Amino acid sequence: MDQKTRPVVSRWLWIILAIIVVLAAGFFSWYYLSGPGKKVTATTASATATVETAAPDQLLAGYSKYSNDTYGFNFQYPETWTSTKSETNTESSQGKIAKDLVFKVRYYDPNAVKKEGPNPPDDVYMRVYKKNSDFTNLNAWLVSTFKLPNTELEDYQVGSEISLGGLKGYYSSIGCCAGVDRNYVVEKGNYIYSLGSSHFDSSITDKDMPATFQKIAPTVKITTASAAADWKTYNNSTYGFQLTFTDSWKNYAIEEMATGSSGGSAGYIIAVPSTNNKDVMSIIIYTPDAYAKAVAAADPAPGKVIGQTPKYVYTYIPSNGLNGEPDSTFYSTYIPNLVKTFKAL
Repeated sequence: MDQKTRPVVSRWLWIILAIIVVLAAGFFSWYYLSGPGKKVTATTASATATVETAAPDQLLAGYSKYSNDTYGFNFQYPETWTSTKSETNTESSQGKIAKDLVFKVRYYDPNAVKKEGPNPPDDVYMRVYKKNSDFTNLNAWLVSTFKLPNTELEDYQVGSEISLGGLKGYYSSIGCCAGVDRNYVVEKGNYIYSLGSSHFDSSITDKDMPATFQKIAPTVKITTASAAADWKTYNNSTYGFQLTFTDSWKNYAIEEMATGSSGGSAGYIIAVPSTNNKDVMSIIIYTPDAYAKAVAAADPAPGKVIGQTPKYVYTYIPSNGLNGEPDSTFYSTYIPNLVKTFKAL
C-alpha cells in the first residue's frame, strides 16, 4: 500500500514546486520592471535657445536697476547708460506734455548720436503723471492730454493695446512735427506711468522699437506708491525726506538727475510747468563722507544744508532764475518757505 502511494505524493510535490517557481518569477518580474525595485535613470532635456528676460528681482547681465518707492516703479537699464534731465517744455511741439507731470527720470547711452530718421537714439525714460479729479479712464486721459489744437492731431488715437508691468495700457505717440516720443502708458492707483523712448519717425510701431527698449520694457514693475495722495506733500522714501508745497507750486514736477561732478548720491530738480518748466531749485543729497569731500574740494561748492541724518546730508541750490530773469516772488518767498518744510523721514 505504501509502495503504491509514493509516486502520487511525489508527483503532487513537483506540481506544487513548479507553481511556486512560476509565481516567484512573476513576482520578481513585477518588482523590478514596474514595482518598487524599478531602476529610474535621470535624463536631461536638450538645451533650447531662449530670449533673455529678467526673472523677478533678477538683473539681466550687464544691467543696473532703478527703483522709485515714492511713485512705485522700477526698471532695469544698461549699466553703461547715464541719467540726465529729459527735455520737456510746455511750449514745444509736444504741447501739454507737462500737464499733471509729477516725476520723470531718463537714462541714455552717452555714446549714441541722435539722428533724424527711423533710427532712434538709445534712451529710455519714465514719466509719472498724477491723476486729476476728472480722470475717468486711460483712453480718455490720453486724448484730452495730448490732442493738440491743430488738424494734424484732432483725431488723436491712443494706439495699440500693450502690457507693461502686468498692467494693460496703450502704445501711444506723443508729439508731432519736430519729434515724436513713443510711450507704453499704463495706470495704477493715483498715477499714470509712461515708459518711453525718443524718436523722430512717426511711422514706427511698437514692434519697431529699438532692441534695447524691448529688452527694458519686460523688466518694468509697477509696485505700490508711497507718495501721499495730496499733491502738496512729496515723500521720497528712497532717500528719506519730505517737502510740503503750497498752492503757488501747483503742477510742480520733481525730476531725478545725474549729480555729475558734485559727488552727490542723488539729485532732484524741482520745476514749475506754469513757468515753461524751467528749473526752480535743485536738491542734492550726499553721504556724510561725500559731503565732506565736496566741501574740501569746493569745486563746485555744495549748496546750503537743509537737513542731515546719519546716512545723508541734504542741500539745495536755487536756479539762476525763471526764463533767464530771477523771479522775486519765487526767490524771496516761495523757495525759502518750501525749504522750511523740509523734513527728514
